[in-house]
Amino acid sequence: MADEVYDKYIAQFRSLIENYGAQNAVYALEKAFELESEEAQDEKQKKKLIGVSESLGKLYYEIEKI
Repeated sequence: MADEVYDKYIAQFRSLIENYGAQNAVYALEKAFELESEEAQDEKQKKKLIGVSESLGKLYYEIEKI
C-alpha cells in the first residue's frame, strides 16, 4: 500500500535536488527542521527535530567533501 503523503514529499525532495543540487537541498531541509524545532511546543518533539537537523548538517558537510 502506497503512502500518498510520503510519496508526495519524496517527489518534492527529488525535484528540489534536481533543481538546486543535493547540497542546497540538504541545507534547506536542515534549516526547515531548525525552524520547525523552534516552533515545536513539545520538548520531546523539539529534541527529535534538533537531532534530525544536526544529522542533516553532518550529511551536508559529507556531501560537500565529495
